[in-house]
Amino acid sequence: MSTHSESEWFGSDAVAAVYRVQFLLLILFVAAIPVVGTAFAAPWYVPAAVAAVAFVVLALVWWWAGAYERTVGYRFGRDEFEARGGVFFRSKSTVPYARITNVETKQGPVLRYFGVGSVAVQTAGRSGQTTPEVTVSAITDYEEVRDRLVERVRAERGAGDATGSEPRPSGGDATLDDVLAELERIRGVLDDRDGE
Repeated sequence: MSTHSESEWFGSDAVAAVYRVQFLLLILFVAAIPVVGTAFAAPWYVPAAVAAVAFVVLALVWWWAGAYERTVGYRFGRDEFEARGGVFFRSKSTVPYARITNVETKQGPVLRYFGVGSVAVQTAGRSGQTTPEVTVSAITDYEEVRDRLVERVRAERGAGDATGSEPRPSGGDATLDDVLAELERIRGVLDDRDGE
């Protein structure tokens, strides 16, 4: 299945283009409203100043998107999945396969236009959080990455549970019997204390 070799870093295929288009759409739909509104009610230099500021911000975002694309990457390690990225503040996330609880793919209209998607990885360690631990954005083989992660998680779970502990006993009834016996022992101790 895999065009991804172990420990090799892979980058995003279109993250700069995706961010640039999303930012341009944001400017068109949000920033155009005050520009049009002030164009008729203000002196000529007010809309010109707003347009100049928008151009400078656009230039910075354009540069940042290209720089960000050069820093993002992901790889499949022997025991964990890693992702990195950042222009001003670099980050690297390492997620053991044993802690992964959910792998989700996403593809909005802009990502679909470029033929790419995103993979979001959630873990047991982030319970109560709605954001994924790791997201790899704008990659063409996002479904293959998801499938490979799920395959690795299943292989890891076959060797133990999601916490990385020893394999669970296969006899579910024996485990429940042990729990029941322990609860009865605790009840007996509590009853003895109440009787004193």
